[in-house]
Amino acid sequence: MTKQEWFESVAAMKREGKLMMRKRSGEFSFGEWAGESEREIIENVTGFSLEEFSDEDVDNLLNIYLGC
Repeated sequence: MTKQEWFESVAAMKREGKLMMRKRSGEFSFGEWAGESEREIIENVTGFSLEEFSDEDVDNLLNIYLGC
């Protein structure tokens, strides 16, 4: 994964996380997002397979998505 792809993934997760939090008024858990898992959220939002990311990257993307 290139740095550009990483930055695009971060931006996509941030954007989608903000939209989801607005829809849920700040109340959100991953299981509520259309019944999809953390893995499905990352793959759907970024367009990359979860295997493209390290464990640390996955944690960072999920934290970004939740606005942490």
